[in-house]
Amino acid sequence: MISIVKSSERHHYKNGWLSTYWHFSFDDYYDPRNMGWGALRVFNDDVVSPGGIFPMHPHANFDVVTIVLEGALMHKDSAGNSGVIAKDEVAMMGTGGGIMHSEETYGEEPVHLLQIWIEQKVRGLAPSWKKAAYTEKEIEGKLYAIASGRKGIDAPLQLNRDAAIYRAKIEKGEKIEYAPTDGEMEARATAGGKKAAGAHEFASSGAVAGRKKESGGSIGHAAAGIKNARRAYVFVISGSLLLNKSKMEDGDSAKIADENKLEFSAGNDGADFVFFDLP
Repeated sequence: MISIVKSSERHHYKNGWLSTYWHFSFDDYYDPRNMGWGALRVFNDDVVSPGGIFPMHPHANFDVVTIVLEGALMHKDSAGNSGVIAKDEVAMMGTGGGIMHSEETYGEEPVHLLQIWIEQKVRGLAPSWKKAAYTEKEIEGKLYAIASGRKGIDAPLQLNRDAAIYRAKIEKGEKIEYAPTDGEMEARATAGGKKAAGAHEFASSGAVAGRKKESGGSIGHAAAGIKNARRAYVFVISGSLLLNKSKMEDGDSAKIADENKLEFSAGNDGADFVFFDLP
């Protein structure tokens, strides 16, 4: 099952300094039919104007992941952590038994960010905060894990749940396959007939001319997949994407369950997207 949610179907909220699209029920938007997807409870697509601030507020028992797409965001929390999250950086706050934090723009440019909440498996953990950077090259032509709690899927940020979050950019003619077999997700990423190296990277096939493809050792299995009660979620940041036979444009998202294989193919203008493997 692949259910596409068009960009225009998302709930939009705007005030003087914030323009945001809420994928699931959040704040004063409540839809009992749209309370999340698997362990993914919140997905907010925010643009914050210079000077905008989310003042100190509490969280508990979620991994709060912030992906900055443009601009920079300052984080401060009650555990003494602080730092600036810039473009091509991601931060994870493990809220555990409870933490207060604030976020505000840093610099004179608007900030475009994705904020994601994933329910922690164990309640009452010690709060934590960490950030990491990735390069454009690392996410080109592959699914690159930026945060993971899945066995065998390494990532710079550790989730407190059996889930993984990937970034990817593919060009026209490129394709990524993500295929579950017997309840296990096998990373099939062909590149000239070979599997790409790296358990947390799923390289693309059918590259445009001039793009060098990775090759080498076997990826093997990347643990349980989109069958047997697991789910997946996709959000297209920009460009266009063919997900199996479903066409997606920028701002569209997809809820996925009970699929034998996922195939991501870029449209004429390429595709930049986020992919979630979820319990």
